[in-house]
Amino acid sequence: MVDNTFQDIVPANLKCAIETLAHFPSVVQVEAIRSDPDNLIVDVQWAVTLPTKFHKAGVTTVGVKSVEPVQWIFPSSYPLDAPRPTLRQDFPTSLPHINPFKSGDRVPPCIAELSLEDLLHSAGLEAILRAMGDWLDHAASGELHCPVQGWEAVRRDSVSGIISTDTYAIRSDLDLKNTPARFYEYRYFYWDENHYGLGVVATPSLGSSNSDFKSNQTFILKSSAQRYGPALVLQTPKGQVTSDYWPETVSDYKGLRELAKRLNLLDALEARAKYLLSVSSPEVCRRKDKRPIEEFLVIFAVRRPFKVIGTDSYWELLPYRVLYADTTTSHLPNDATVYAPFLIERTTPALLQDVAGKVSDKVIHLTLIGCGSVGSKLSLHLAKTGRYKFRLMDEDYFSSHNNARHGVIADGFSCIGARKTNLVEAEIRKLNVDVESISGDVINSSNNTNHLISKITDYIIDTSASLRVRHWLSHQCEYLPGRLIHVLLYGNAAMGVMAIEGIERSVRIDDLTAYLNTLCVENDSIQKAMYGANTLSRQVFSGGCSSVTARMNDMDISLITTGLTSRLDRYVSRTEDVNDDGVLTIGLVDDDIGLSWRHFLMSKTIVIPKDKAFDWNIRILGQISQDIAALANADTSSEQGGALAGQVCHLSKTIYITHLVPAPLGSVGTSTRFWLNVTGLKEAFQDIHSRTNGQITFLGTWHSHTTPTPPSPLDRRTLGELTENYDFPIVMLAYTGGRLVRV
Repeated sequence: MVDNTFQDIVPANLKCAIETLAHFPSVVQVEAIRSDPDNLIVDVQWAVTLPTKFHKAGVTTVGVKSVEPVQWIFPSSYPLDAPRPTLRQDFPTSLPHINPFKSGDRVPPCIAELSLEDLLHSAGLEAILRAMGDWLDHAASGELHCPVQGWEAVRRDSVSGIISTDTYAIRSDLDLKNTPARFYEYRYFYWDENHYGLGVVATPSLGSSNSDFKSNQTFILKSSAQRYGPALVLQTPKGQVTSDYWPETVSDYKGLRELAKRLNLLDALEARAKYLLSVSSPEVCRRKDKRPIEEFLVIFAVRRPFKVIGTDSYWELLPYRVLYADTTTSHLPNDATVYAPFLIERTTPALLQDVAGKVSDKVIHLTLIGCGSVGSKLSLHLAKTGRYKFRLMDEDYFSSHNNARHGVIADGFSCIGARKTNLVEAEIRKLNVDVESISGDVINSSNNTNHLISKITDYIIDTSASLRVRHWLSHQCEYLPGRLIHVLLYGNAAMGVMAIEGIERSVRIDDLTAYLNTLCVENDSIQKAMYGANTLSRQVFSGGCSSVTARMNDMDISLITTGLTSRLDRYVSRTEDVNDDGVLTIGLVDDDIGLSWRHFLMSKTIVIPKDKAFDWNIRILGQISQDIAALANADTSSEQGGALAGQVCHLSKTIYITHLVPAPLGSVGTSTRFWLNVTGLKEAFQDIHSRTNGQITFLGTWHSHTTPTPPSPLDRRTLGELTENYDFPIVMLAYTGGRLVRV
């Protein structure tokens, strides 16, 4: 219990917490409690478990004692804010997991991976006290470094500047080949008069020989005062693992040389620094009538015994900004100023992959047609995974009303004159993801699709919602270098569709969209989204009919588009269950904003090309072909048959057979013929017409032969009777000899 002397000092909201601290097993004594306007400060004596060999002395070689004074600072806002422990001013600071602090202050240990507030609110005050006890016990036993957690980076109690770079690329170079020195381009500017620098190290490396960095690469831009100079990465010798920990102490060139010597890098540092002085020192710059740069960057790459915390690499990178002395000629004086900046990750595909938790060496090349509401959101989502390269195509300009739903928010002149492709490209470039754009009509831009769609394209994604583009892709692009994916929303974003062509166009987009219409026959949710009462309301929001757009809000579009993009990402990045089939994925949004999904695999489409006798191409969905075969083979003693339904495209003269209507009762099959009873067929097709908005219609009949014989004269007479006085082309198919033929 807390001494009565202190009871009046402790506020009511802290009494329970102080009692918990006082009764904690490691607390030997509560020495003092005092308050200031914002905190309650509690000094306790804390028992530390020392290794056996130090029991007699009561202190370890490093300087951790068997009983350590610990000061706990409880904020008046407790329990919203957590208490923080500090150790004596002379506590050994050559240990890892100590938070940065000012010289002369008490030493603040870093006792938990997560914030103390999160630890307090998830596990209670005792969890913080246990963490403090574990930290001191591990400090005494020399076990603060944990291989599972990773190597703690060198602590820098103060930093002067921030340097951004692609550390993934630098570490990859280090793993690939041990090279004593590599040159990089270093760009920086000063934030204030105290030389607080903000800089970028550009990758890839310029090379490892002196000739790879030249004097003309040193200059200052007049427009922005951005400096261009050298960065030097020095790699510790092959096989050398540095397992001792130290806090940062370098503040001048003498200290940098001492650290380089400790790392066996002194010769490399002095030789390369001498060369850099000869091409980039202030004196050299003035001789060439150039404004002199003030500094160059040195990064020591140090191999650690286990991976550095926050990375998947054994290489710790220690950056130093080395300032030229104004009179520098052939060497740097020992008192030349050296700053230790903070090194941060540049946004790169590797970082994006790491954050997303899905790392892959394979880069997927995408061509995106359509940078509107759906296309912009889809491309930005995929770009943030870091696993894609993009080619963007769209002919539209951005208008103010596009801000209501587009993935990019534009203002100023961008709202009245910017291409959508350019805006999306600029957004993706901020992620340092490879992207290029082609503005203009995708069809008229070139007669050669290879000019528009790169040969290395893996997937072509059409989000344009353009029937014209779909027709062009389906009927006029005989060959595409990548698999075509069609993404479209229906019913005020109540339904989203992703259609993926089969390998080598064995199932085309037009096959899949024809089947989508067919699904309306039996699926009420799909039928309602496509042709129900929830139809689009359109409005012109700017001058001219070209600005007509559908009324839909951004949240509804984002919900279904995000789901479709996630499905697309899973499909194209899969490494298992790869097949050649076409895929139709449908997402439906219910009234509670829930998403349900239906997936259809489509086997190879059977194509019967047009000829002189019949000027229409017939495309029979693979599943329809299989269903006919199954019905025919169920009873081979008599002919089987039924009616055919599907879609007709008059523009391309293509018939899509997507649906079988069973033969009505009363139909008769014998060993030599099949007679179809038409009773009820008219009503059945009227219902099909109604549910599909007339898209799916009667196309003809099919029947099987019991022996592998060609279509008979009777088959042809029956076909003639069917086609008489009928506007649509009529098809009669015969299943004979294990295949379908046109009569």
